[in-house]
Amino acid sequence: MARNKSQDSRYKPAVSLLAFFGSQHVPWIFTHIWWQWDPDAADRFSQIYHGFNLLESAAWLAFAGLVLRRWRACRKSKFEPSYAAAFAVFGFTDTVEAWQQSTPLILFKLVNLIVLLLLRRRVMRLYLDARLF
Repeated sequence: MARNKSQDSRYKPAVSLLAFFGSQHVPWIFTHIWWQWDPDAADRFSQIYHGFNLLESAAWLAFAGLVLRRWRACRKSKFEPSYAAAFAVFGFTDTVEAWQQSTPLILFKLVNLIVLLLLRRRVMRLYLDARLF
């Protein structure tokens, strides 16, 4: 008996992005879950990866806070709140990544990183003495 693609577990969505796009026939590679945190079965790599992503998330959220603090003090650019939001979103995606890594998440992080870098270029022109954030 031939199995239908919609019945095959490889075509199940990693997140509810398929509902957003309204298609059940997205190729497997775009919905695949590559890694998932399971504290009961975690090997050394999984423990380190999980912890690293949580620390990385805290760092990105700290950068978001620092950018907002600088914006409140100087208000040099109308793009700084968006720049801080991009840092915060990147931090939240690292929190998600600490529990699950999937293709939609990585693609979202890539788009967010591009936005973050474009905003950085625009904002940092006004802070010639600053190099970190």
